[in-house]
Amino acid sequence: MNIKWAELHNPLFLGGTNLQLKLDPAKRTGLKMEYNRNDKELLVTWNNQTAIVPISNVASMVPGEVEAKPAPAPAPAHRIVAQVDHPTLHAHKGPGYGKTGK
Repeated sequence: MNIKWAELHNPLFLGGTNLQLKLDPAKRTGLKMEYNRNDKELLVTWNNQTAIVPISNVASMVPGEVEAKPAPAPAPAHRIVAQVDHPTLHAHKGPGYGKTGK
């Protein structure tokens, strides 16, 4: 059975990384977890290494498939950048750039 989130009683060190107590494959790309009901073991795969975690070390787990993260929103087309050459100019270059007044 695939697991999409698990919490352990003790931190897990695997593949040269401290994965901590809360295992969330949605936040850590490449982390895969499967629960074996026959052997009552949680199999955690990270960085091409697999750890066998006994059920006595698992506080809780959520079965299911890992959901893909949504794509990040694109950056705005117009970006205001501070460009002050001397005190009589506007503080920001962009719409309204230049001297105030007419």
